[in-house]
Amino acid sequence: MAADKEKPKPAAPAAGPRAGAGGGGGFPANRAGGAAPPSSFGEGEEGDDEAAAFGGGAAGGGAPAARGDPSALAGVEGAADLPGPEPLSAAAAKDAGPLIDLFGAYVAQCFYSRTWSLREAAVRKMALELPRIAASGAASPSALFAAGASVATLVTARDKIAHVFVAVATQLLPALLSAANLRRGEATGSIEGLMVGLVEKLGDNTPRVRDAAMSALVTVSGAWRGLSRGRETSDAVSAVLLPL
Repeated sequence: MAADKEKPKPAAPAAGPRAGAGGGGGFPANRAGGAAPPSSFGEGEEGDDEAAAFGGGAAGGGAPAARGDPSALAGVEGAADLPGPEPLSAAAAKDAGPLIDLFGAYVAQCFYSRTWSLREAAVRKMALELPRIAASGAASPSALFAAGASVATLVTARDKIAHVFVAVATQLLPALLSAANLRRGEATGSIEGLMVGLVEKLGDNTPRVRDAAMSALVTVSGAWRGLSRGRETSDAVSAVLLPL
């Protein structure tokens, strides 16, 4: 009897797109199925405006606009010379909700931009706006502190550009601690991760980063001592000499 002809093997199914790749702009999925954060905002040197930033880039919705909106960054030196930020990806827009509510969509877009000078400008603008927002009562002290501490923690942990971290350490943190009148129990959850990041920055290869980290630690630690005695953060920070 003739041998049966070998049946052709079925073709292997085509590989689907990698999680997080392509149009949505989201982070690659982690093992638990959620979105995994990127390793950093920016890699490489400060002149590399195309460094990877979470929420931006090819999956984030296009290149930066040719011209920015200086009025949205009023008070920030050099704002008139900056380009416009790229649109937020869907994932970044979801994460950026508190920043959009407090500082506006344009500042949030700058903070999530691939361009380090826009991230730096966004941090400086937030520092300028914090006292005004606190005085107006537009946000609760706890919400204001949580948003500012989140920005500071994220930059400290993930942004590789010295300019952006120095802006956080020398402008955003002092403004935040002065504006948000909280007691120790209210601030604990928002500040623990930041302190770990600041300590790690003491080992950075860049002297100005190390100096800024030390100044930030002095600032936060002084405020924390005041909180442990039951004083408001604004009173505690006003008594700390800031070598900034």
